[in-house]
Amino acid sequence: MSGWIGTDAAVIWDLGTADHVTKFDATLGLNLSDSATGMLQLYLTHLDGRMFTKLAPSVVIKTRRGKARYQIGFESPLESVGDTSLKLGLWREF
Repeated sequence: MSGWIGTDAAVIWDLGTADHVTKFDATLGLNLSDSATGMLQLYLTHLDGRMFTKLAPSVVIKTRRGKARYQIGFESPLESVGDTSLKLGLWREF
C-alpha cells in the first residue's frame, strides 16, 4: 500500500475592514488497490474569533477506462454533527 499527505494554508485579509479568515486543510490518502483510494480530509477555519472544524472521509473509485475517478463520502462539522452532508466528486485526468 502507498499513500500521501497534502496540506494547504491561506489567510484572506480584507484591507478595507481588517476582517480576515485563516484556513488550514490537510488530506491523508491511502491507495487501497489499483482502483480504490481512501481519503481523510480535515478543514480548519478561523473566522471572527471562532474556530470551525470539518472532517471529511471518502473513497475514490477509478473507472475502468481510467480517465475519471468518482469520489463519495461525507463532510461533517465537528461542532454540529447533525449538519453532516454527502460529498460527491468527479476527478478527471487530462
